[in-house]
Amino acid sequence: MSLDIGLFRLINDLAGHNALFDSVARLFVNDYFVTTTLALLLLVLWFAPGAPARRRRHQRTFFETALSVFIANIVLKGINLLYFRPRPFMRLDVTLCFYKPSDSSWPSNPATFAFAFATAVYVKHHRIGAVMYGLATIFVLSRVYCGIHYPLDIVTGALLGSLTAAVVSRSSDCVNPIWDWLIGVGRRLYLA
Repeated sequence: MSLDIGLFRLINDLAGHNALFDSVARLFVNDYFVTTTLALLLLVLWFAPGAPARRRRHQRTFFETALSVFIANIVLKGINLLYFRPRPFMRLDVTLCFYKPSDSSWPSNPATFAFAFATAVYVKHHRIGAVMYGLATIFVLSRVYCGIHYPLDIVTGALLGSLTAAVVSRSSDCVNPIWDWLIGVGRRLYLA
């Protein structure tokens, strides 16, 4: 734990000394900017033009991403029911650049969400997935910078999200018929 706290201090001690960095961190740390951007990128995949097989692959990715995030969050909530880790600002003297969340710090909810999202897309679409990984990384590092997560919270959440998305992707052959049926429904409703 001392390494975790040491890394936390190293990153969080940078906060409060540069108004520009603090403003950028506040932009990325909030609950909406990165998550909305990730969702919009996924929506672009849904409507991306191309050959029918390519479009179907894009649209299956949409559903695999949603399932990955859903399952990762169920596992995360189960962990939170069993274990509560106080936030850094509850125990340490920190430079806080964000509101004070009251839920468990470990594993990080945003890291779980963002990395489940990025991994699910990256498995099928490397370029867009790489952009999502970049956004996810900035998102979670800003949470340490702003004083609301320890690095271990971030790493654990990122692993949970990534592993969940990898498992969902590996089992895609089992659920592709369901995705294809939903895509067909979307096409009949002029949503695809």
